[in-house]
Amino acid sequence: MRTRIAAATTLAAVLLTLTACSSSSDDKADQPAPAGNTAAGPAPAAGKQDPAAADKTALTQAVQDYTTKLFNGDLDGYDLVSARCKLNMTKYEWAVLAKKGHHDYGSQVATDIHIDELSGNLARVTYGAGHIPAMDRKGQPWTREGGKWHWDSCQTVS
Repeated sequence: MRTRIAAATTLAAVLLTLTACSSSSDDKADQPAPAGNTAAGPAPAAGKQDPAAADKTALTQAVQDYTTKLFNGDLDGYDLVSARCKLNMTKYEWAVLAKKGHHDYGSQVATDIHIDELSGNLARVTYGAGHIPAMDRKGQPWTREGGKWHWDSCQTVS
């Protein structure tokens, strides 16, 4: 029993270390743009998706994919880790973390996804994993690399 509690505590500490980056959020990023002509230009034509909306959709999907793969123990989830974070975490280390997360919490999905900030290739996202309070993430950094969003909430490489 002690081993299981220690293992769960260790996993929570590792997951919090790897994913717990917070900052104050600015809700302006999620406010809809005014219709018609704006300083940024006219509204998109009917049938065409607004580039900002496409960015949010792609980012939301990446958060969902990353969380699902992490809590399914899926090795392909490592592909959603940023190049910077891969300098600190090998695929093997990520796999161990993912397998442990799946073992301890089972399959989970991203919940209550809120894009706090989105500017160019950088974003901050608040979300949960299932309904596990210890897995709630606030203002977690994400970065776009090669046209795809990647989890970027790792410690800085020294």
